[in-house]
Amino acid sequence: MKLLSYVALYSGEECTSEILVCIISEATNYRQLSRCLDLQSTVEVKLGDVLPCTIHRLVDMLNTQQMDNVKQLLGNLLCLVQWESTSHVAKEYSKTPKSPVKPCYSYIVFIPVRIVLQILEIEDSKTAFEMVTVCKQCMKQLINSSYVQTTILRFFIEALFTKEISVLFGGKIDPSSLASEKDTYTKLKEENMKHGLSLTLPRSHSSVFHAGVIGKGLKPRTHVQVLKQPQVVRNKQCLVELLAACSVTAQGPEEVHTPMETDNMFPVRKRRSTLSAELCRMVGSLITELATPDVLYNNRFWPEEDSIRITVERDLFVWKIFEDNQVLWDVFDLYSSSPLAMCRCSPVLKSITASLMNYFESCRQKQASHSPRQMEACCKLVRCLSKSRLLPTPLKFISELFPLVTSYEAYLLLVEMWKYIKENPPTEDPEEVNKRG
Repeated sequence: MKLLSYVALYSGEECTSEILVCIISEATNYRQLSRCLDLQSTVEVKLGDVLPCTIHRLVDMLNTQQMDNVKQLLGNLLCLVQWESTSHVAKEYSKTPKSPVKPCYSYIVFIPVRIVLQILEIEDSKTAFEMVTVCKQCMKQLINSSYVQTTILRFFIEALFTKEISVLFGGKIDPSSLASEKDTYTKLKEENMKHGLSLTLPRSHSSVFHAGVIGKGLKPRTHVQVLKQPQVVRNKQCLVELLAACSVTAQGPEEVHTPMETDNMFPVRKRRSTLSAELCRMVGSLITELATPDVLYNNRFWPEEDSIRITVERDLFVWKIFEDNQVLWDVFDLYSSSPLAMCRCSPVLKSITASLMNYFESCRQKQASHSPRQMEACCKLVRCLSKSRLLPTPLKFISELFPLVTSYEAYLLLVEMWKYIKENPPTEDPEEVNKRG
């Protein structure tokens, strides 16, 4: 150990961080892992804080997939975090900083988030669940700080709006657009070389345009799902569990009687957990920020129903995001139990409702059930508003009517819901919410 300390002090910060990375990634027992804390406390007397540089190297190795023992690395990081939170280790390693600075926290938090997204690419569900469970335990040790909780949730929510990552949760992509992005320079150069060499063809019924062929209809859409449906369902389940684990705040213990309890009649004491109010506000504001194209109409109030003709383009933009990323509905369902989150998401809910109203008003299908995507979106929308207690008892059950009514009747149901929310806008006041529920 002394030899490692001398080498680290003589070589500088980069060599020290390399040594720490090797210890964290290769340690197979607690004694070997404790060398990391010993070395850190020794070299920081002269070199200062070497933890940020170490985290940088770990993240770079994970991004370039240079590590084969990712599961062992996660276990070692979890062990280090647990040691940091215990009192006897804090006394034994008194020179070790008790709480890293916030920028360092960001790099620490990014590691399990990045690894989770890589794990979800694995097809073997058993292996994926085991590795996600380790990441979940690691995150539970980190979320004692409100800053860490906010950072983890922000990383996950922002990732859902990225095309490359949304594919893991059933997001739709256009393969031709991805290919064109890769070969943009080559194709542009080839087109410039061909410029002026082609003949101008006369207009006819077979003229080809970017939208299709005249006389043969529009060009078919090529949006496809990359992953299989069982893997997509598994990834959604893992995501919702991780978001729920990172969004709860523990309350006092309560007595719970287990079912079929005959031998032991003593109640089991468990800790209740509810969604954090501040985190729900943050998640709602973040979803609104990422899903809307501007902040012009981002308020919680719903205008007159005739004004939806002014915001058609904006509403279709929001609808397209939720249509291509169905996992956002699962996130809505998770946070819909909090009126705070739904109040901050009011602009998004308003745009989705407006898009559905415009569709069913001019729909040529006789029954609303003949438009399954729009009908399913209506049911999910009403369910979210009902769980957040923003709709009263009669209106919260209209989702059961959509499969039975005509398209125009579905439009009328949405108009009635719009009128109620316009007169009773979403609010964060708990007393007002309880009166509506």
